[in-house]
Amino acid sequence: MKSITTIKIKIPRNNLLVDTMRQYSKAVQYIADEGFKAKISNRYKLHHLCYYKARELFNLPSQFVVNANRVASQTLKSIKTNKGSKPIFKDIMPLAFDKRTFTFSKDKVRLSTIKERIDIPIQIPEYYLKYLSWNYQTALLTIDKKGWFFLKITFSRHVNIQPISN
Repeated sequence: MKSITTIKIKIPRNNLLVDTMRQYSKAVQYIADEGFKAKISNRYKLHHLCYYKARELFNLPSQFVVNANRVASQTLKSIKTNKGSKPIFKDIMPLAFDKRTFTFSKDKVRLSTIKERIDIPIQIPEYYLKYLSWNYQTALLTIDKKGWFFLKITFSRHVNIQPISN
């Protein structure tokens, strides 16, 4: 069985990360707008419709455009089901990272941005140290209402469960 947990770490504010989040949000909005106009919510059709233009317009790494496409597709499917109007996204949306766009070590994370990969120093609270032996999977960069940056990192491990015998 797979066991999963997420840790939340406060990281220093970084303008390059803010710019990347803004560009990502614009890409999600662009893809959703194009899909809404063309009445397309299928992820693969949206990809063919918007991928290259979104890369060109927003200067994002490939994986961020793929993630933006996924978010736009899911949203378009949701409004199609609910017969809604064109979706409007926030100026700065949470930014998802996977193993292609971030690496993790005990004292830093390396994150992809619109310009380069950057190293961000981190401090792991003592109560999260037990998860560092697990495999890191994904991360989500968020900004709270006070402007603090948080990185939510998901870890997983396989656990053998023995059946209970009577």
